[in-house]
Amino acid sequence: METMMGAPPLRILFVEDLVSDAELAAAELRRAGLAFESRRVETREQLIAALREYRPALVLSDYALPGFNGMEALALTLERAPGTPFILVTGSTNEETAVACMKAGAWDYVLKDRLSRLPLAVHGALDLARTRGMERAAREALERSEARQRAFFDASADGVFVKDAALRTVMANAAYAAMIGRSLTEVLGHDDLDLMPEAMARACRESDNEALRVGSAQVSEESAGGRVFETCKFPVPLPDGSMGVGGYVRDITERTRAEEALQASEVRYRRLFEAAKDGVLIVNAETGVIEDVNPFLTEMLGYSHEELVGVKLWEIGTFKDVVASREAFAELQRTGYNRHDNLPLETRDGRQVAVEFVSNAYDVDRVRVVQCNIRDITGRVRAEDALRASEERYRLVLANSLDAQLLTSPDGAILSANATACAMFGRSEAEILQAGRAGVIDATDPRLEPALAARLEQGSFRCELTGLRADGTKFPIEVSSSLFRDASGKLYTSMAIRDLTQRATLEAQLRQAQKMEAIGSLAGGVAHDFNNILQAMLSHAQLLRSQVSDPAKVAATAAELEQQIRRGVVLTRQLLLFSRRETTKPEALDLGDAVRASAQLLGRLVRENIRFRLELAEGPLAVRADRGQL
Repeated sequence: METMMGAPPLRILFVEDLVSDAELAAAELRRAGLAFESRRVETREQLIAALREYRPALVLSDYALPGFNGMEALALTLERAPGTPFILVTGSTNEETAVACMKAGAWDYVLKDRLSRLPLAVHGALDLARTRGMERAAREALERSEARQRAFFDASADGVFVKDAALRTVMANAAYAAMIGRSLTEVLGHDDLDLMPEAMARACRESDNEALRVGSAQVSEESAGGRVFETCKFPVPLPDGSMGVGGYVRDITERTRAEEALQASEVRYRRLFEAAKDGVLIVNAETGVIEDVNPFLTEMLGYSHEELVGVKLWEIGTFKDVVASREAFAELQRTGYNRHDNLPLETRDGRQVAVEFVSNAYDVDRVRVVQCNIRDITGRVRAEDALRASEERYRLVLANSLDAQLLTSPDGAILSANATACAMFGRSEAEILQAGRAGVIDATDPRLEPALAARLEQGSFRCELTGLRADGTKFPIEVSSSLFRDASGKLYTSMAIRDLTQRATLEAQLRQAQKMEAIGSLAGGVAHDFNNILQAMLSHAQLLRSQVSDPAKVAATAAELEQQIRRGVVLTRQLLLFSRRETTKPEALDLGDAVRASAQLLGRLVRENIRFRLELAEGPLAVRADRGQL
């Protein structure tokens, strides 16, 4: 059953062992126009279950029940459904029992022989229940509000206090106590003179009295113990009707230090900005208006500070090619970064300056700005152009060199080879790089290791070595090698290699031609010597025929003849040695003897206006050489 308003009907729990009595009471209530639904219980267990499950809005209970009574029913209701109206409806109780039930917590009592009074008692109980419910809700809301306020009060990082008219602290939170170096129990009930150094306490009392005098909130900064505090003090009405002072105290030491550090940082930034050796532009990212420019840029471009600040970036002729339109500037805002390398800027007087132009967008105090760093790289660009030209010339020199050119590392790795090297060694550049130094220079050549050691010690060497072609053929080469470092300090070596095969052949041919020329010069002298030798031999032969009868004279003449013959043999051998082409045959010999023997031939080669003289060491000079080559 529901009320006319659509709300659920009132739930009434009858604690009655007689069904008829419960029906009479319900009929009386309906007759009075009360809409409700009901349930009846008659035992303790049924009552407990109904209070838990049915959750009645009103309990009407008889006093005399089987197994328990109305007082027990009241106690169970107060325990398990506190705040539920409980009316005693009985015909057996006397007035003293009824009064006892009222004192125990019953809301009213009605005698069964006077049920006409029941609707009035029910309405009164329900009205009182609503009033008590509203009071309880208001009290609970107030308690929750006070709890929230107290929690905020206690949890606040700011110090909070209330002082009475005598400026004694009557309320404070833990943060305030910690700020003055006291416990909360030490703070409450005491004035500042009991809690702080005298100078600090008097300053606090002075600001407290100022807030009371002015009658409104007063904000100030106070310093104590190396800390800085921001205070807000205001008048507070107290429960006894007097006026006290309340306040918030915030430790702003770190904030103050941060502000001071920020100011110092801004000073440093300004100094860096003013002293920077790059041009710097600060542009508002929303409008494109130049907000600041440093002296280096004004000097670089020939504009004054006033001519640049306040003007949109793309309206200055110098920067039209950098930020050609508002759309391009919007793109910079979107990406947050832009860079131009080797960008030509035109100064006010028409000069072209090569610059590196880097733009970064970032937020400053919630305002989007663009910082443009502009570096004059004119000198660097010229140096790079000169370097490229120099490298191109170097490349052409290497490419067209008649000598093999190798770039190597000290450990023998080959890093590059020119075309001449490829032709000389019969390999492609890749094959030369793979073969390394050992693949193009004979590692068994005894001259190689001393040359490498000399390069390591002196920085370079130049000597003749043995080259290796791809087919394993060995050939004579002349190698010039140097150590050098690149810009990063890494060590490299260079090798310029010349093929001596043709030169060796030409030199051999030249020596042979010179010998043949010398033989021609020698011919007259040799013929004269041979003629003298032959004449002497002829004379001695004639003497032998005339001296046959004298053995001693024959022997002497024969000896002289033998000596002349030996002279002819020596002369012939010298001539053969001088003119022969066979390979070198080194032998152990005395250099002085070899020179003396050669001097006999050399003496015939010089003209009469040339003086020929030998200056030889007194002792032997032992060497191993080819006598003919000497």
